[in-house]
Amino acid sequence: MLILIFLALVLAVVFTIETYSAYKDIKNGSIPENLQGLSEGNFFNPDLSNLRNILETLDDPSLGSPNAPITIVEFGDFECPFCRESFTIIRELESLYKGRIRLIYRDFPIVDIHKNSLLAHVAANCANEQGKFWAMHDKIFANQDDMLEADLKKYARQIGLDENKFNSCLSSNKYNKEIVEDLNNGVKLGVGRTPTWFMNGYKIEGSITLDQWKDLVEKIPVGK
Repeated sequence: MLILIFLALVLAVVFTIETYSAYKDIKNGSIPENLQGLSEGNFFNPDLSNLRNILETLDDPSLGSPNAPITIVEFGDFECPFCRESFTIIRELESLYKGRIRLIYRDFPIVDIHKNSLLAHVAANCANEQGKFWAMHDKIFANQDDMLEADLKKYARQIGLDENKFNSCLSSNKYNKEIVEDLNNGVKLGVGRTPTWFMNGYKIEGSITLDQWKDLVEKIPVGK
């Protein structure tokens, strides 16, 4: 209960009514503000020398080579419908640019509006213990309307996890600190909605199309 209250307080600071407006714009097909003027390279770029150490972590789930020239970090919420829209697109992008892209997933459950999200994030971290984070990630998004504890245990069984280890992990608090750390890092980086992406440090918000991602891959600076 304390962890839920803490998460709600953290996110209440950054998740405002403007977020809902932005979601509607993205859903209606408006170009996210960060992508307007893309040809001129108008990205928001944080001070990477100070922030990359809290952005591109080594202990969070990832896909692709650590030496890939492009790193995409997602701050996502398993109960967010726009994250669900994005997950197949970003996986296709990684497949298309195999060797050029590394994906890193960071937890950002918005618990004040997504009551089932926190447990889903715990479940994904527990699956990661057994080397099957992405299998659980995909399973949760494919069944986003069914995210109760019994559902998560069923998904663990379906993807071949050791059920006893998973169930014990799910009922523990061992990943609360990890999730709060991701949330705090996201807040420091200006994350206020999901999904929020950082592509080589350049901030992109919302669910965008595969063609927009391709355009970004071709234009994004790759210098470290």
